[in-house]
Amino acid sequence: MIEIAEMTETSARLVAELEAKCFSDPWPYESFINTLANEHAQYYTIGYDGDFVGYIGMYDLIDEVSIINVAVDPTYRGTGYGKMLMERAEEYAETHGCPMITLEVRQSNTPARTLYEKCGYQAYGIQKNYYTNPTEDAVLYRKTI
Repeated sequence: MIEIAEMTETSARLVAELEAKCFSDPWPYESFINTLANEHAQYYTIGYDGDFVGYIGMYDLIDEVSIINVAVDPTYRGTGYGKMLMERAEEYAETHGCPMITLEVRQSNTPARTLYEKCGYQAYGIQKNYYTNPTEDAVLYRKTI
């Protein structure tokens, strides 16, 4: 059974562990805990038969939702969980009256870029040297809801 739920203090530890597993410059656990108190931050986790599979984090910026981070455990990649998380972000944007979703991604992250494009996001720019560890440009994406 697939379950998508709001991140809790308990699941924040799993989110931080997956973040460290997936990204070269991960957020620490404390950063995820701090988002729980931020009224503009929304994080969702996804699980399958009791296993933690992934998460998505976003900020509600009044007229747009900005996706901050998305990760799926490497064991579960390519099985549709990332798409489900992206759909959850779209549902959130729709129900909160946000007409646009934006995000940025490492230029070299072809699997993520493929997912975003399959979900209807369009690249609209480059932000030079956005990422560190290693330094890399970000591709900016957006989708009108």
